[in-house]
Order: sequence, then structure tokens, then C-alpha cells
Amino acid sequence: MSNPDLSNVFNNLREVFGTDTASGYGVNTYGKAVQTKTFTNLIGIGLDANQLGTMRSQSHHPSDVYAIVLKNNELLRRERIIEARGTLGGRKTSYYEYVTSNIFGTDPDSPQNTSLNTLSATNLGMSLYYVYILTKNSPPSAVPMILNSDQPYHVFHAIEAYPLATLSGRGMFKKYGLDLPAGTLVRASYSNPSNKTGLKITEIIEDSAVFTQIVCSAMSNVTPQSCNCFIPDAQLGGVQHASGDAMGSEADVRAININGSVIYPYREGATVDLVVFYHGVGYGDQRFVLNYIKKMPVKNTMFLVPNGNSANWKSVEPVISSLKDKYGVTIKSKKLAGWSGGSKGFMKAINYTGNLKEYWSAKVLSDPSPERGAFGSDLSNIPSDVYMEYNPSNWAGSSLPSDFEDRVIELAQKIDLSGEAVLVRSSRNNHNDILVSTLQLLNI
Repeated sequence: MSNPDLSNVFNNLREVFGTDTASGYGVNTYGKAVQTKTFTNLIGIGLDANQLGTMRSQSHHPSDVYAIVLKNNELLRRERIIEARGTLGGRKTSYYEYVTSNIFGTDPDSPQNTSLNTLSATNLGMSLYYVYILTKNSPPSAVPMILNSDQPYHVFHAIEAYPLATLSGRGMFKKYGLDLPAGTLVRASYSNPSNKTGLKITEIIEDSAVFTQIVCSAMSNVTPQSCNCFIPDAQLGGVQHASGDAMGSEADVRAININGSVIYPYREGATVDLVVFYHGVGYGDQRFVLNYIKKMPVKNTMFLVPNGNSANWKSVEPVISSLKDKYGVTIKSKKLAGWSGGSKGFMKAINYTGNLKEYWSAKVLSDPSPERGAFGSDLSNIPSDVYMEYNPSNWAGSSLPSDFEDRVIELAQKIDLSGEAVLVRSSRNNHNDILVSTLQLLNI
């Protein structure tokens, strides 16, 4: 297999499978691509036909569209629950096993123990997948951006911006369930084509491992500069680093690891404002936060992301000393921040440094988890002079501790007494958007 041109994979997919949304009609080249087995040539990914599965469909209805599968909605929901809990429930099991066992009711904490054969997929929304519809609009809709490279746990930027499609029929759900891989090419149709509602996946066109891997690689190759259409926070800016600024040229900038903590953007001998940023848990781990940081333009700020959402300050402070003594970094100021479950590490740092203004030039909480281990069971351990962005509705839900939403509200009220707590309203879960907002605020 030759190396594919990742930058053109989606352009070519749109050319072959894209629909004209004005007329609602699909292109005619699809059937020909199947019949002549020139599919791989048409999308230009450099694969031989025998390396792919059978291209199953030979024709399509005028209301059909073709789409790329992104992620199962139920898996996404469970990921966020786990991240919000700040734990895998203390179980010695893999992340994927925990997510799926909780969904199917085999987990002792699950409200019911329901077998797959009797499961109501429609009621639980387990047959819903976020998809990217291939169209010939101009300009084209933004290609989804994968923030990590781990399968099957792909994390997509602003995934709620993309439509949901349902697996059509119980037979398809029993066959594929939650396991339809990201990057799968599907055919779908609207129950109501006139207003484009009720999108259903009617056929799996291509789901071979080699195909989905290339499509996912193309989505991992996307930068905020190239997804400038409907992605809500594409204003993150590009990953190009301006030469001549305090951090130097792009070639000079890199990430380094010191005792598990990752520092980015690092350049030897730089003069910087240092931000110690505690990441969350579950999907919101160290690499997840770093991926967002790396997509921001390099300025005078250097981020230090500790290894663990509750890493002890005694393990972080020596890293700062090494930056100064061994790596020649001059630190003008230090800022402290924590997102989500990183509230634990944030408060450990506060408690150790004595909440001193002389030590921290700024303290920021980003939609923090209202952990008892961080703020106390009665929310009596409250830091002063903190800026906080939050949305209590992100902490609501039957699978979360029943008092989390109320605790976030009370925490914000107490933060507001000496600092500032800003409610960031949204009609959807905007937990990750608040992360982006606070990172941008700190990157000055």
C-alpha cells in the first residue's frame, strides 16, 4: 500500500459520494465506482481493491446520502460520566470493558441487568452514531478533527456539531451495536427528506480496518486552520508558530517530559509565564489537554501539565526547579489552573503553597468537579482570588452523584466572594468548550 495523501482523502470522498444538498440527489459516480472496482483510485488512497471489503451497494435512492461514522452517542455519554466521576469506580478492568459493561447492565451499579437480546436500543439511544455527511457544498462542511489517536476511544473536537444517525432495524443493531468503527463509510436516508430529519443508516458500505484507519488518519491530520466552517470554537487558531516571538520559530519548539509532567511549548533559555494546568480524568487525560494546548498559537506562555489529575505538589515543584536550573528557562510568573477532575490537584497545590498571591499570579478553575476530596464535604476548603468558569448542567444527570449540580452552584457562590465565577450557559454539554476558553485566557 502506498502512503495516502491524507489532505485529499475527504475531498476525494466528497467527489465520489457527495450529494448536492440543494437538490438532495446523490452523485452518479458511486455505482460506477463499485461496478468497475475503481473505488480506491477515485478516492486516491492508494489501496488495491483486494485490500478492502466488498463494496456492497450498487444503487441508491434520491434521498440517500453517504456519510463517515464518527462515534456512538452512548459511548460518548458514558465517557463523560466516567470523566465527571473522576474514577473508573475502583474496578480492575479496562476502560472499554467498564463503559460497555455499564451500558449493558452487567455492572453492579447499573440500574438494571438487561441482556442484549432484550435491550431496547431505541429507548437508550445506543443505536445512535454521530456522522459526517459527504456533500458537495461550497465551501464544504468542516472535516471532523480527531484529538487523539487511540482506538476505540477517539476523541473528536466539537462532535455535537455533527448530525446523529440511527442504525436501521434491530438486525443491524444486533450485528454492529456499539462497535461500528470510526471511519466507516455508510449509506443513510432521511425519514423526512423535505426537512432532512430522521437520518437512518441503511447500509454499511466499507468498514475494513485498512480503510477506516486511513480515514481516521485523515481526521487526525486536520488542524483548526482547516476546519473553519461550523465548528464552534475553530477560533483556537492554527498550529503554526510565529517566528521571531518570545518562543522562537516552530522548529525550536517542542514538548519535553520531566518526571511524568509534560511541558509545552518548550524552548531552552526562553523567558515565559508558566501555567501549571491539572488535567481531568477518563477521556480528559494529560494527552487530551496537551492536544488542545498544541493547537493554540505559541506566545509567551509555557504550560506544565502534571502526570495525574491529583498529582501531589511535592512531585510538581521539582519539575519547575529543573526547568529553571537544568533547562535554562526564566519564569516571570506562575499561574495555576485545573479543569474538571483536575480540581483535586489544583487544591493540593493551593494547600501546599498556602494560597499566596506572591506565589501565583493567577488561579483559574475550569468547570471543576466539586470533589469532596478537593473542597471538603461541606465546601469549606475554598481558595481565594480565583477566576472560575462553570456550567452546573454539565454536572447533572442520574449517573452522577445527586448533589454535584448543587455543589457546583454553591462552589461558584463561594468563589465569587473573593474572586469571580462566570456561568457559561449552553443548550448542550459544554464541558470541553470551557476547557478551551480557559486555555485561551491563560495563553497570553
